[in-house]
Amino acid sequence: MLWLCDIRLAAVGSHVRKARSLVDALGMTLPVELKDDLRLLISEVVTNAVRHGTPAGEGSAIRVRIGLQGQRMRVEVHDRGPGFEHAPRGPGSELDSGWGVHFVDELTDCWGAGHDGGAWVVWFEVRLPRQGDLTTTGYGQRVRKGAPLGRERTLRDIADFSPIA
Repeated sequence: MLWLCDIRLAAVGSHVRKARSLVDALGMTLPVELKDDLRLLISEVVTNAVRHGTPAGEGSAIRVRIGLQGQRMRVEVHDRGPGFEHAPRGPGSELDSGWGVHFVDELTDCWGAGHDGGAWVVWFEVRLPRQGDLTTTGYGQRVRKGAPLGRERTLRDIADFSPIA
């Protein structure tokens, strides 16, 4: 795995925006839809870490890592929380909150969560398109060339970021 980014952010809501901006800070040329998906996914996972994971207080932090291996991008968010059990969303689910993991499940190729050396880690992976592998149709619909019809799973201000030593 080639880690492109490995940073710590204070576990505060205002830093969710900074985590989301990492997608642009990487400087990669990606389809707009995939960048939008990545921004949403990172926002959701970091928000969950801030709200439910790391205890509040001075020095509380979360760790965000973004890496590449072949045509796959992996995002990991580490916190010091107790973890969670995934409850799938469906009819009758509350509409106002709790949809972050649902989005991760729907928009990624694979994802998981578990303890890793004392930290709780939520990770996800998305396949990056090869040149000419992804076309965009109207209304934001994505079609991968050669793929069967059905659900397609896709997915600046960084001055305050402190790299992991």
